[in-house]
Amino acid sequence: MTENYTENIDMFRFEELINELTRIYKNDYWLEEYNDKIGRNLNLNDQIKKYNLALYELDIESWLVLKQKLIKKFNQPENNRGKYDFFSTMNEAFAYKYLKISGSSKLKIIVEGDKENPDISYETNGKNEFCEVKTINISDQEIVKMNQSNKVQSDEDIYNIFHEGKELSIDCNKEYSKLSLGFFNKLKKDLEKASSQISKDNNGSGIIFIIIHFDDFTHYFIENYIESIKCYMRNEWNSLRVYFMIFSNEECLYKHNM
Repeated sequence: MTENYTENIDMFRFEELINELTRIYKNDYWLEEYNDKIGRNLNLNDQIKKYNLALYELDIESWLVLKQKLIKKFNQPENNRGKYDFFSTMNEAFAYKYLKISGSSKLKIIVEGDKENPDISYETNGKNEFCEVKTINISDQEIVKMNQSNKVQSDEDIYNIFHEGKELSIDCNKEYSKLSLGFFNKLKKDLEKASSQISKDNNGSGIIFIIIHFDDFTHYFIENYIESIKCYMRNEWNSLRVYFMIFSNEECLYKHNM
């Protein structure tokens, strides 16, 4: 019999984590904002459900390891990217979920050591491999726009802008039709570091799992993005195995050599 979402305590691991963080980090700016918005912000609620579903897939040992990583990463000073390291670390759960669904076995979130280890170990076709997870977030330029008037960040923003009789202030074709040089510079840096982390672990092999938050949340130009990423990967990184995931819908953007 399938268990109801509300009946399984493991389906609320995000809330379990938040409760522990609240106990450890009193008066944290992010927790205060979270507690103020929870229940009222539909986008936030959807993200929490998404994280809960991914965290639920972890075996208990991996969950305890990841939770300790997250507690350590949470204590960041206030900045324009919020708890970036915290949520980038939590994204390891999405890679774990993908590997599990794909049939890999003996999955384990790896404890952070003195050296930079990969994030996940697993076995596929009788071979031990590793997975390193990287996150490409929205650009610095997009963060600046978010602080300007009439910037659309969600469907709720679109409703509010038109309800107030305002007009959109951004030319989408000019701003979002192509991926920027900054995006590919970040991708290059992440691929270099991830491939190094995997190969250093006993000359290991495996996949790099990249989660992307595009500047344009509507994904109107997604086909342009896919072609650009395919071209870049084939020309510059043909030997790597890389899985690209869009964060907002957890869909596969592109599988490179997989």
